[in-house]
Amino acid sequence: MRVCLVVLLILIAGSLCAGGIGFGQEFGWETGEADYSVDGSVSLHGDGRNVSFESYCWNVGFVMDTNINKTSLFNYRMKWKYGTLHRRYSDMFWDDMRDEDFILFSTEHTFGFKILRTEKYRLWVGPTILLQGGFSDNNYSGRTEYNDSYRFERETSYFNLGIGPSLGFNYRIFPRLAICAEFSILHENNSGKLHYDYRDDAEPYETHEREGMDFHAHTTTFMLKFYPMLCYREGR
Repeated sequence: MRVCLVVLLILIAGSLCAGGIGFGQEFGWETGEADYSVDGSVSLHGDGRNVSFESYCWNVGFVMDTNINKTSLFNYRMKWKYGTLHRRYSDMFWDDMRDEDFILFSTEHTFGFKILRTEKYRLWVGPTILLQGGFSDNNYSGRTEYNDSYRFERETSYFNLGIGPSLGFNYRIFPRLAICAEFSILHENNSGKLHYDYRDDAEPYETHEREGMDFHAHTTTFMLKFYPMLCYREGR
């Protein structure tokens, strides 16, 4: 373990002479399945605990890379990101509850290895690790099949760990400016808590409420990322 850490620090230090910083944005699509630990008395989904979904996300963030266009093999890329995610479930007890919106805070770490390099561009590939926290606070209202009005509040918070391969391309427009593009496929594991509060006009004195319901989701996410980078030192 210590040997691996020392080797990693040497690679990072050796790459710092051709690094860069920047801001950019990302676009993504994911598909997965969620499992809610419900005791069966109240179900959020028409077919029980498991439900599939797909999501679209958008992130903006800060990026730092230790090697934009140097001849050395290794680069380390770190990102800090803020984003939004819109999730649509395949099946819900009420159709208008199928959509959920999240706020995301993420940090991402990529360890890249050179495939091709010229004076203008560098193509690399390597593993990416994503650490992410998300939360939602969604309110729904409508009418049941019996024409009774209802109000539903749902709050979700979760932690997400993702890992997968990334392919990157850095193109130096000027000695101090590069355009960087990256494509990632991440396999992610979400774990969190759900709280909901449901009120139906047909039962004005009764509230269906559940605190701290556990949920787990497994997703596959496809991300396309664009970052203009200021190179703080030229490399060879």
